[in-house]
Amino acid sequence: MYKRQYYYYGWFIQSSVVDRIGGARVDADHAVMAGVVMTSIALITSLLLLSRQMFPDHQLFQSKRYKIIVLLLLVTGVDVIPALGRNIPLWLSGRASYSHTAEWWNEQVTAWTDMVLWVPHHVAAAIAMLSGIMLLRHTADSGKQTYRHVVLAAFAFASCALMSIYLALAAALVCGVWIIECMRRGQRREAGIFLIAGILTLPLALPFMLELRAAHMSGPFPLALGIRRFG
Repeated sequence: MYKRQYYYYGWFIQSSVVDRIGGARVDADHAVMAGVVMTSIALITSLLLLSRQMFPDHQLFQSKRYKIIVLLLLVTGVDVIPALGRNIPLWLSGRASYSHTAEWWNEQVTAWTDMVLWVPHHVAAAIAMLSGIMLLRHTADSGKQTYRHVVLAAFAFASCALMSIYLALAAALVCGVWIIECMRRGQRREAGIFLIAGILTLPLALPFMLELRAAHMSGPFPLALGIRRFG
């Protein structure tokens, strides 16, 4: 594991457990690659569940839900246009540049395919975040098993922090905005569900956050705001 990525060890713990249980038949590489495969499957299934929750009666999603989601995961975006604009002159002059690929023409914006292969811990964190949000939304709509679902969602959010602190910050921002929106609409029960889940997440993630802070005591604070650069 890279020295700078020790704060992603939540995802690698699962691979380590499989490695230990497998003994001589399963080494660390096999366990990590199996985790990548399982993360890919979990990404597709979590998006299927999300689409079912967001568009329960949409005819298109009922008939072609799986195909649409899989094809959208293969889309890399319009970054190919500026990338080609930079690469074509280099190709004509007989030179090539790795930094001018579709994912690196400006700053890194990784496509889903490479993301699953290269940074599966971030993808797994996104799955945990989506699972927690879907669980809370289902609880708010159904009104059943409130406490059990809220606790499970808190564990999902804490797992997200353990696998990717960046995704955890995004989850906190999304849930915070959603709580404000629910209060504006008068949906106090749903706002309370999200707020309680967030409060329960703090003690679950606190040991990891303290460890992360202690590792940076000799340097600057590990989090900072910034604006993405454009060439």
